[in-house]
Amino acid sequence: MAAAVASACATAACGVAVAIGANAPAQTAAANRAAAARDTAVLLGRLRLPASAVQLTSEPPGDKGYLARPSLLNATTLNYDRHTWWRIPMAMANVIAYIRGAAPRGGKLTTSGGGTDIQLLAYEWPAVPQVLSARQLVIAVTPLPGGVSGLRADAADIWVMPRAASEKVPAGVVSIGVTQSGGGLKPFSHSITSATQISRIVAAINGLPTVQPGVIACPADPTGAAHVAFTFRGRNRAVLAQAAENADVVEPTDACDPLSFSIRGRRQTPLLRGAWFLEKVQSVAGFKVPAAG
Repeated sequence: MAAAVASACATAACGVAVAIGANAPAQTAAANRAAAARDTAVLLGRLRLPASAVQLTSEPPGDKGYLARPSLLNATTLNYDRHTWWRIPMAMANVIAYIRGAAPRGGKLTTSGGGTDIQLLAYEWPAVPQVLSARQLVIAVTPLPGGVSGLRADAADIWVMPRAASEKVPAGVVSIGVTQSGGGLKPFSHSITSATQISRIVAAINGLPTVQPGVIACPADPTGAAHVAFTFRGRNRAVLAQAAENADVVEPTDACDPLSFSIRGRRQTPLLRGAWFLEKVQSVAGFKVPAAG
């Protein structure tokens, strides 16, 4: 049974992967979540188990609760989890050895270990840009009474929450002010008024991804750190949008070092890739912000 399922999913895998990629331009939450639903079915189908494995419809009795919940699930509301249970007439160590020897196609082993009560294996696949930020298959195995093993497999994707169309720099920008302050540096400012440069810079910031929902522990922001700010002004110097970040951030940026963003004074979801954006602005406009630190 397991071999038949694996064969069918292996055949379907390429078609599903193409469908996921095709959804990327849509950039809607519903499309990305649907992509996660399809992809988790494929990843779960890549699990190879012994022919003697019996699929169950619920948690196997005698597992002491070890297989009741998913293991290693990421702390985000954007998880899509698809799981199943199995009963395998083999010792836990032998089950783990079998799976490692018949690793899920295309997966990279990222976690392996545990104790006498439970063993874990986790495989990951490359992200799908703008659609799926994480794709993994987590396998938990625990001994059951009678010398057999129980297994829970979770295919868990994190789908990307797209940036809303309303969270973009409004049209009508006629100047962009770039300033740096704090950090013991001499204050710096530069004004960009070239329509061509402004168009390229606005397109760059409007293309940045947003910080995704989730829980993350961040270190304290150093007191007095240098900050770079960008002010997008329209006619009569009206402030259309503003963005700011620490001057010393480097890529890849994450939720701990985002580019803050506001539109007409209203705070928006923070952005990622702020360090890249600063370099892009300097490259487009032909100037250099003094190095922080």
